[in-house]
Amino acid sequence: MLVVDDEEAVAKPIEHILRLYNYDVTMTTQWTDALELIQDEPFDLITLDLEMPTIDGPTMLRFIREKGLDTPVIIISASITDKTPQDLAEFEVSAFVYKPFKVSHIKEIVEQTIGESEAPKEADEVDLDEFLQSSPQVLAPRKEEAEEEQPHKHRRRKKRKKKLFSSKELKTQTLIAFAIIAVISLFLSGFMSKLGSMF
Repeated sequence: MLVVDDEEAVAKPIEHILRLYNYDVTMTTQWTDALELIQDEPFDLITLDLEMPTIDGPTMLRFIREKGLDTPVIIISASITDKTPQDLAEFEVSAFVYKPFKVSHIKEIVEQTIGESEAPKEADEVDLDEFLQSSPQVLAPRKEEAEEEQPHKHRRRKKRKKKLFSSKELKTQTLIAFAIIAVISLFLSGFMSKLGSMF
């Protein structure tokens, strides 16, 4: 399996994730190296970014297909739009994954494309948790997953943030305040009138 992305901060996590699930992975950040590797070695799968310096994903895809290779290709990019699948239809891309991505999504797409690998599940999960803590910038936020796993904890937090007054109670308090001000105004007006008549 070949992982191609000009950003090592992106390519490394993808490589690490796939290695954890026992896939044989080669990673490169140089498109020139990628072209040489594609010509010299048979790969079961290629993951490819759409935007790289001096060359783009479609050009790489064209090179792969013109070499007569039918290797499955997964596009992993932040530049994917609704039109991308249609624009790249001639290159028969197997899947599109938008950055940032979830580990489970990468694993699922790869398994759907080339099949499941045999990996020790328990060891994978421990190593993966440690790795995710050091590489949060490329992966989808783990906060959402944590909230799903600990709903009761977050419900308690929400209770602490409860407003002092509901909107209905606030409206009632405001009306009472206006009524008091009106009564005081009337009292002062009458008092001033009596005071004026005495002089």
